Amino acid sequence: MYRRFVLSLLFFMTLSFLHSEEDCLSLYLGSGDLELDPHKAVNTTEAQLFTGIYEGLVTYHPSTMKPLPGLAAWWKLSDDKLTWTFYIREEARYSNGDKITAEHFRQSWLKSLSPERGSYFSSLLDVVKGASDYRNGLVGPEEVGIRVEDDNKFIVTLNEPAPHFLSIICHFSFVPIHPVMKNIEDWSRVRNIPVSGPYHFRSNQKGRMVLEINPYYWDRDSIDIETIEVTTGRDSQAVMRKFNRFEQDWIMSGYNTQLLSNPYGMVLSPLFGTTYYYFNNRDTPWDKSEVRRALALLLPWAQIYQQQPIPAHTLVPPIGDYPSPAVPMNQNIEEAMALLEKAGYPAGKGLPEIVIRIPSSLWGDYVPIWMKKVWEDTLETTVRIETIPVENYYDSLPEAGYTLGHLSWAGDYADPMTFLQMWQSESSFNDAAYYNEEYDALLELSTGASEEERFNELSEAEKYLLESGEVLPLAHFPAIHMLDLRFLGGWYANALDIHPFKYIYRKNDAPIPNTT
Repeated sequence: MYRRFVLSLLFFMTLSFLHSEEDCLSLYLGSGDLELDPHKAVNTTEAQLFTGIYEGLVTYHPSTMKPLPGLAAWWKLSDDKLTWTFYIREEARYSNGDKITAEHFRQSWLKSLSPERGSYFSSLLDVVKGASDYRNGLVGPEEVGIRVEDDNKFIVTLNEPAPHFLSIICHFSFVPIHPVMKNIEDWSRVRNIPVSGPYHFRSNQKGRMVLEINPYYWDRDSIDIETIEVTTGRDSQAVMRKFNRFEQDWIMSGYNTQLLSNPYGMVLSPLFGTTYYYFNNRDTPWDKSEVRRALALLLPWAQIYQQQPIPAHTLVPPIGDYPSPAVPMNQNIEEAMALLEKAGYPAGKGLPEIVIRIPSSLWGDYVPIWMKKVWEDTLETTVRIETIPVENYYDSLPEAGYTLGHLSWAGDYADPMTFLQMWQSESSFNDAAYYNEEYDALLELSTGASEEERFNELSEAEKYLLESGEVLPLAHFPAIHMLDLRFLGGWYANALDIHPFKYIYRKNDAPIPNTT
């Protein structure tokens, strides 16, 4: 009894030392530099960081991901469901104490939409009147359906009713930007960025930043964790050792599961995400559906699916009442050859070299190797696997010179459109340069419909996309985190894998491991 008590006391003292007088949550995000400009950021690690430092009109519920009031205390929708009026909180302030106004939102949204900026997520606002035309340089900013009535009233007019609009603007791209940051291109050189979220920067150095509660945040009294240490790096062994010793609270990326010794230390949950290959339509003949479909039908799909943890037969993962389209993918060499003959490439004769572009992290993966072997064994063509360093891979996709690319895409909001909008002709996400008037028309039909009708139209659009051979889904992937939920509350597994910092708290009455 005495020995156990001493061990427990020593362990408790160790934990108290690690978290010191102020409670600090330690988060490791893996390798890579973090982009702090919300108009330039693109990846999931930045999305997680931004839950701490930025907030928009609405924000995510930590479990359901449904929109909650953020900097807008409330809003109303017009009877025709076209005009949203948001009422910004009187107490809304940046971390330097400056008032957040409706005009800041207007300027921020227009900058994201501007043709000069070309923000990656800007097409999410295409539901707004004039936004697409402005984004594509066809009209001026005054034609965009966003206006300001006073400091606290922000008004948005849509093209058509869009029941998912609130979910869209939860995204970090639509937070207000402080005017002092408006013309700064490289935010990594700014020491004190005025931010709108529950935390702000105490320090910001390469590889390590410390966030602390924003004293001007409207809901600061509800925040439990005082500071958050965010680190990046490449030493998975070192960070796993820290995690196993309870010196690291949370590893979001860059972990090594084989080194995990804490049986409670892994959280695995379904994610609204899909891994897939897609065809680049910039070069002929990959813009022809017969050719794409033929190449897909030559592949040994039964074997490919056997190697996937959660095989994907659709692009959109299962969600709510959305009726997933039935487009079975099976190997069918006879049909493939008939399609190639029809397209003018009998047995593949005349096809240019097939270039499969993958990130270096996939080097040695069996799927591109099988693609190369099957297509070279079956067709009169050559296949080359092109490996691009991970840090350059995504920037290389909006260009010609490759046939197929690889992506793992997690939805930006909980709706099928977050996947289907990527293939619209004018979408800022359309790395594939896919252009199809029929597909665009199917998505247009869903606008303004009831939820059931809308989902049916979206399902038809997805079916059309899959049958054209444009997208080759492989797997729906889970979210994996190194995290011991015996010690942290307010962290919920959810479809978007976003975990707002303001809700996380430490369970002070949690049992101490290895002491009983």
